[in-house]
Amino acid sequence: MILGDLRNPYMRTPWRRVVNDYEGEIPAHGVVRVTGANIVNGELVYTVDQPKKAGSIFGFENVEYLVNGPHKIPEEGEGWATTLEECGPVLYDSSATPAAGDTWGASDENFKLVKGFSGFAILGDPTTVNGSDVVPAKQRPVGLMFQARGNGTQDFSPTTATEVPITNLTDSSFGSDYFSLDAGVITINRAGYYRSFWQLGFTISYVRNVNIAVAGQLQTRANSGASWSIDDSGGDNAYHPDVAVSGSAVKTCQIDGVHFDFYPEGSQLRLAFLATFSSGSPSVSVGSTTSYIWLESR
Repeated sequence: MILGDLRNPYMRTPWRRVVNDYEGEIPAHGVVRVTGANIVNGELVYTVDQPKKAGSIFGFENVEYLVNGPHKIPEEGEGWATTLEECGPVLYDSSATPAAGDTWGASDENFKLVKGFSGFAILGDPTTVNGSDVVPAKQRPVGLMFQARGNGTQDFSPTTATEVPITNLTDSSFGSDYFSLDAGVITINRAGYYRSFWQLGFTISYVRNVNIAVAGQLQTRANSGASWSIDDSGGDNAYHPDVAVSGSAVKTCQIDGVHFDFYPEGSQLRLAFLATFSSGSPSVSVGSTTSYIWLESR
């Protein structure tokens, strides 16, 4: 590697020796995904590949990205890449134009930064280097970016089955440019891979002799006009009052889960109960006591 002018902060950035594990050439200034590391003759050498979503929903967690240096890396060849702790040139998808202050990121099967994804702060204007579109950018850590939390009561009087969306969540985030919240519905404003930690904490009151099962759900839809579907379910919690009990019974319980998926821009998330009952019309209420969704960008 030709280091060039060491007065340039980009050239003083911590470079890492890498081996191309991609079936093809890695372009100069391209974003790469770390797939492993080995010590060779006392030196740490990383294997890198093209960014992509793994087969498992949990397979994209804790991914580390590097940015290739100013030279192409042939298939199975060696090169140098950096974490871009200092600002440096990165390839970008020219179907959109980055601007200083934007956040772009790695996407599936692409060496370029793409609008709507996270992980890189755009610090300058795009330009062309050796015929390739690049933009000055700096990596920034990704992690917990949004928390929607709710406390309160949401009552209903069911017959045999009732779905109860949790509407009393409030925004306590530090990523409002990525998300918005209205009546318990979270809108994803930047496409990306997100891991969600969710919990439904609630109390349920019911009369005797009525079997009740309550499932907690993380639901999603493609846009505000689409139908809701289940992203994740916490499993049924069933309660069977003893026939000898008079009056009503009360249970305090919690259902939680972890989910990881890609969400397009404009898609929405919410929490919901799904309660099912035996025959009859029991007098039932469900209170949301400590419900939340944490969203972590990857």
